[in-house]
Amino acid sequence: MPDLTKYGYKKVRALDSRDEDDHDSGKAVGNKASDPTRNGADVNVYYFHDQDDVTSDRPEYGIDVKNLEKTFIRTIVYRGTKDGGKTYEAVNGSPEHTAKYQQTVTFTRRAVIDKVTKKVLSYTDWVAKKAGMDAVASQSPDTVGYDEVDKPQVDGVTVDPNSAQTDLGTITVTYVAKSSQPTTPKNPETPTSPTTPTSPTNPTTPSSKTYKTTVKYVDQDGHELLPSVDGQKDLKPGEGFDNAGAKKDVITIPDGT
Repeated sequence: MPDLTKYGYKKVRALDSRDEDDHDSGKAVGNKASDPTRNGADVNVYYFHDQDDVTSDRPEYGIDVKNLEKTFIRTIVYRGTKDGGKTYEAVNGSPEHTAKYQQTVTFTRRAVIDKVTKKVLSYTDWVAKKAGMDAVASQSPDTVGYDEVDKPQVDGVTVDPNSAQTDLGTITVTYVAKSSQPTTPKNPETPTSPTTPTSPTNPTTPSSKTYKTTVKYVDQDGHELLPSVDGQKDLKPGEGFDNAGAKKDVITIPDGT
């Protein structure tokens, strides 16, 4: 019997049977009244369609690899604010000390193909090494220069492989630095009233009394050499005087003195 495996048929054949029998192998049938091997009788040989498994690493028969492999992704971004949310900056808050962290889960399955018709007969169930995403711990605020974080941990999730939405979205983790509050200035002290200057005393009215001078002629030891004479007169307090008005300007010392 001809080998039709290159056309997608199984090597195992069945004689006069439409039911597949892997143990038949086209064996001869004993002589019976209905024996189809009798001389001159017709013998029907049945070939059965073979099948093939198609995977994402061997996408044959025109099957789109998207039908064999599906990857889900979740993104976590880390940011921080130091002005109460007016502005933000990237913060390396992920487990890898980066400002962006992504998690992925990949599911695969096999397509069962009719090797004769080249049509998909069925798909197996989706399988993955881990059918979910683990929880992700954020870096401690003090290690990245902040005081608080709104999500110390991003919770893990279980992924439904039959979902058409493969992008699970973006989660934002925000760090906050507490701004120092300015202290309330104290009320300024009320200045004390300036001291009233004391009134100046009335100047003493100069006396109208007058004075005169007397000129005395003495030696270095205080001995009077000549009789005293009147000097300037009518001097008021505070006025200076000289000896211009003295009666004697030249001193004559008597002999023998």
